[in-house]
Formats: sequence, structure tokens, C-alpha cells
Amino acid sequence: QEMWLLFELCKVPESVWTAASPLSDWRKLATEAAEEGFPAGSLGKLQSPCAAWAQLLIVVHFMSYFAGFNYLPFLLPWLPMFGVSWFAVAVTFAVCVACCCFVGQWGLWLHRAQGGPALPPDPTVQQTQLDCNCAREHLINQYFDRKYVLPEELLTLDRPAIICVTPHNILPWSTSGAISKLFGGRLTVWGGAPVLFKLPMLRPLLAQFGTFPAGKKGIHQSLADGNNVGLVLDGIAGMFCRARGHGDEQLYLRKRKAVCAIALQSGAPIVPAYCFGSNEVATVLADPLGLLRWLSIRFDVSLTPFVGRWGVPMGAPRRKPLLLAFGPAIECTQ
Repeated sequence: QEMWLLFELCKVPESVWTAASPLSDWRKLATEAAEEGFPAGSLGKLQSPCAAWAQLLIVVHFMSYFAGFNYLPFLLPWLPMFGVSWFAVAVTFAVCVACCCFVGQWGLWLHRAQGGPALPPDPTVQQTQLDCNCAREHLINQYFDRKYVLPEELLTLDRPAIICVTPHNILPWSTSGAISKLFGGRLTVWGGAPVLFKLPMLRPLLAQFGTFPAGKKGIHQSLADGNNVGLVLDGIAGMFCRARGHGDEQLYLRKRKAVCAIALQSGAPIVPAYCFGSNEVATVLADPLGLLRWLSIRFDVSLTPFVGRWGVPMGAPRRKPLLLAFGPAIECTQ
């Protein structure tokens, strides 16, 4: 019988959340499911404490992310056409740059302020995902009380896999550096929307985390390099498949069959994953004509309004528990 493991990410100590830590240290932190599974309702509760200052920092982080990476870069070229002064355009650009810098650096500032261990001067991608991002990840793990459930067999994957996570929502809230440890200890690189690589302020940050433009060529190359590939499979289109309540949710997957062909060509197994609670974190506001949906899918970036915590439009995500459940690897014979 397959053994299922629960990892409560907010309980992973800083000494383990590193690229150098052996996978056995992570295994010791896992809770094993009983024969009848985990206690009913135990995985959907918000149990981790999160201080008020930490919640405020997370709120500022996500609002800065949305402003700096989602909305202001696409708003800037249109401002002069509507008669906005160049001074206002310059101020908007400065705010955009400041938001991007804050998102990219506040985790490192917090790490140093808390007296964390010295970071490598020239970190690898895996060190960037884990060591350099430890302080930020810890607060986000507390905010969402992020938990991972997976079969024990995934810890010993002996070759690169394609990890397919759903749903997307406004952001893939459940992804973390832990995914670069739990699947055979192998680095996981993520496919991102190609349009993001056209933003000069975002491109260096994506490179630091090993993100590549999502597509057949990039996936094959990453697998050939010996890395796991992470994909948020439903993508931007999945934002508009909302939860109906009572556990009834929709996924945009019928047009995402290309990943199966890539897996068959490469012989890489597919690891399916679903994040429970993701659709409760923010509510997408779709217009009746579907124009924003069409534009978002056309440009492969979120351009639709949403409601977050406290009912604030374009605000921070609600504090809801997130459970990312991974299924057994699906073998794909080459």
C-alpha cells in the first residue's frame, strides 16, 4: 500500500530549507497518513499563526507584485495617448520600478535583519529558490498555512519529471522552493508566460529562479539538463474557471494536451497536482462580454480585475489555507 506524506511547510526550519540539506532531513519532518488517511477536515484548516506585521508585509508584497509586474507595465504605453503628462508617466514608471525592486529584494532584507546564515555570493538556481528565498517563503507559508501531500514514491524519483500544477487563479499561490527538494532532490525549473520575458524589470528575476519561456523547446531542454519541469497547466485561461462552492470546481485542461505529447517524446513521467483553496484566495471579476478574458488569454497575462482580502479590488490575497495534493507519477513510455 502506498504511503502518503504530509509536509507542513511553515514547520520546515531554516536549517533544512536549503539546497545543501539532504532529502532525508525533509523526510523526517513528514507526517505519515494512517490506514484510513488523514483525519477528516484536518487538512483544510488555517492552523499556523501569522503575526500582524508579517501579514502586513505579505499584503504589501503581493500588491507591489500586481502593480509592478501585472498592471503598470501594460498601462504605461497608453498613458500619453490619453493626454497624461510626461511627468505623470515618469512617476508611474518610478513607482513600477520601486515595486519590482521591493518584490525582488525584501526577502533578502528580512533574512539579514533576522540574522540568518550567510548566503552564497553567486548562488545557483536551487540556492536562489531555497537559501536566498527562505525568509520570504517562511512568511508566505505561515500566511497561507501551505501544506503538501504526496505519495512517498515521489521522493525517490530517479529521473526528471513534468510536474503539472493546477489551478492558476490570479497567481499560482501554492508553488514554492520545496518542490526543488521533494522530487528526488532535483531542481525544478518553471515555465512562465513568454510575454513576461519581454519586461526588462522582470527578466533578471525570472532568470535568477530558473524560469524559462513555456513551450516545447524549453521543456525538452530543461528535461535534457536533468531538471524537473514545473508547469501551471491551466495557465491564464484557468483564472476564469471559478469554484462553484461545495467542492465543485472547474479546470481548463481539455486544450492542454500538448504536455502529454512532450512527456511521451521525452519519456518523462507526469506528476499531477491540485491546490485546494487556491480559488478562494482571490475572486476574478469577469466582464459579461468576455473581453478581458480574451485579452488576458491573447497576451498571456492577467489583465482582469479581481477582489482580494477585505473585499479590496486588486488587493492582497485572502488568508486561506492552501493544500497542494500531488498524485502518483504517471509513466510515459518514450
